[in-house]
Order: sequence, then structure tokens, then C-alpha cells
Amino acid sequence: MTYKVSVIIPTYNAEKSIKRCIDSVINQTFGFENIELLICDDKSTDNTQELIKDYARKYKLMKDDEELTGEDVREGLTAIVSVKIGEPQFEGQTKNKLGNIEAKTAT
Repeated sequence: MTYKVSVIIPTYNAEKSIKRCIDSVINQTFGFENIELLICDDKSTDNTQELIKDYARKYKLMKDDEELTGEDVREGLTAIVSVKIGEPQFEGQTKNKLGNIEAKTAT
């Protein structure tokens, strides 16, 4: 599946805000089917993981009797890199590649 946008939500003990955050992503006007939603939980000790599982089951991303394991979460995730560039310069006509030398060095 090819997505138009990926959204990464880092969480830790976010049970009070995670539902609102996920709903905000789901309700984007260009359609949830065009969004890859990655939720990275840092071993929350509250109800965050259960709320995430509820959404996964609601949208048929996992079966009712299925449980997420650490390997499920790590599979396919190589790295998340956040680079903040004051004046980003993109390469090519489609502007799909960051061309700043600072970004190339960091990644």
C-alpha cells in the first residue's frame, strides 16, 4: 500500500490525550486510507496501550483475540530521525528530497 503521508505519534502515559490525537488523524479531510499511522509507545504504565489496541481492533488492524508483542511493534521500524532545518532546500522538480548538506550529514 502506498500512503500519501505518514504520521508518527510518540506516547508515554498519554491515556488522557491519545484518543483525541488518533481521532484527529483519522478525521483528516484527505482520508484515513491515505495515512500511515505509526504510534510508538514507550512502555506506558497507564491505559495508553489498551486504548491503542482498541483502535487497532476497531479498524480491523488486529483480531479481537490477538495481542501486540514487542516484536510486532519493532518489525519494520528501522529508525525515526527528526531533523529541523531553518531554511530547507529541496531537490528536484517534485521536491521529495531534502538537499541541505546539514540533513545529509545527520542522516
